[in-house]
Amino acid sequence: MLYMRGSKYDYDGWEEMGATKWSWNRIFSTMNDIEDAHLTGVNESLHHRDGPIAITNEGNDKPILNKFKQAIKNLGYGEADPNDGELSGVGPVQFNYYQNQRRSSYYEYLYTYHKATNPKIESSSIATRIIFDENSKAIGVEYVKDGVKKYAKARNEIVVCAGAIETPKLLMLSGIGPKAHLDELNINVIADRPVGKNLHDHVGVILPVFNKTGAGESGAVVAFLKSSESESQSDIEMFSYLEGDFVFMGAILVKAESRGEIKLRPDSPNDKPVIDPQYLTEKKDRERLAKGVQTLFKIINEIDVTETGYEKMKLPPYPVCQNISKETLEYYECLLHTLTV
Repeated sequence: MLYMRGSKYDYDGWEEMGATKWSWNRIFSTMNDIEDAHLTGVNESLHHRDGPIAITNEGNDKPILNKFKQAIKNLGYGEADPNDGELSGVGPVQFNYYQNQRRSSYYEYLYTYHKATNPKIESSSIATRIIFDENSKAIGVEYVKDGVKKYAKARNEIVVCAGAIETPKLLMLSGIGPKAHLDELNINVIADRPVGKNLHDHVGVILPVFNKTGAGESGAVVAFLKSSESESQSDIEMFSYLEGDFVFMGAILVKAESRGEIKLRPDSPNDKPVIDPQYLTEKKDRERLAKGVQTLFKIINEIDVTETGYEKMKLPPYPVCQNISKETLEYYECLLHTLTV
């Protein structure tokens, strides 16, 4: 239920790479229009009321979250709206619910649209291929429902939104992908494109702290920091969120340079694809995340969690790192091999 717009610099970067009309300034009005914002402590000009999706930052005023927030401020960062596009500073997370009721995209869009137009919805179906005509124009989708192969013809357009893993798989099965890879699988090439390349994700370290008083309320605070002054943008996300018997605190690398790849299985292309993530293969990624984790440990040691009913965190020994001084960045780089998720 977290509501995050993302970084304005990512949107602008997409446009620079050719995704026209996707700059922050172009997409901002759309993001604004969908909101029914019930927020405190934010710049109201960056948000909108009366849209379909309610968002709120209520429920985040908890003692342990406030301690985490103050620890970030002690590093020299100010309070900020995590959805202002700048992603710098610390602030309460925004959620897409209001008055204890979740406002989902299903209810606000699909359900409302369904009542007005009665579209046909094929649930429990798997898209297996996009169909093209002799001019390489997409004209329909082949899919399987209950073991039966079916076909849907497009009247206007085909929107591919199968997720970060299944989308490249579907495109490659349809003939859109690296020619050499498709040729190996005897798939007719519609377009030679680097589909499946450039795979990257937000990897990091998340640590739990146990609540001795029992399950508590939910809530979260998020911060965006620079691993060093030489960085032009925030590259580390830090957060603290309450869930059940624990508060989780984490450091995440959000500007990774390491790149992986997704490919179809040579023996069975329709099965789950082969994923080679290549996480933290770039030295700079390891150094930046290690700095983030070092800062996270500093914050955890600074916060007296026992005052708020939590156990003091006791990290287990890591034998592989025991001969490295805990005062060095090398120690935290070593921890990444064990703790990264």
